[in-house]
Amino acid sequence: MIPQPDYRNYAAKMRHLVLSGIDMEVEARFVDMISVRGARILDVGCGIGTAVAALRSRGHAAYGIDPTPTVLDVAVELYEPSWFLALGAVEIAPSQLVRQGLPGS
Repeated sequence: MIPQPDYRNYAAKMRHLVLSGIDMEVEARFVDMISVRGARILDVGCGIGTAVAALRSRGHAAYGIDPTPTVLDVAVELYEPSWFLALGAVEIAPSQLVRQGLPGS
């Protein structure tokens, strides 16, 4: 059996960075720049959700998926829970995403 990583320290560190005002929106600014206005965006491996929240603040319908409950807990604590889904990249199927209200493509 392969031991699973413990993400508690990472999640706590990331929560602290967001709450202390550190600029966590670099990737969101890039995605915003190359996207059409009001795009539907799926952040695969969204972590604590900073990019999703930043893209939403710029008018996009952004959603995030991440397989790590400890990290995703921070996302739903800091931002709107309906924007996030516990799901890994290998589990992605367009029909499943659409059923969850997420972008299917």
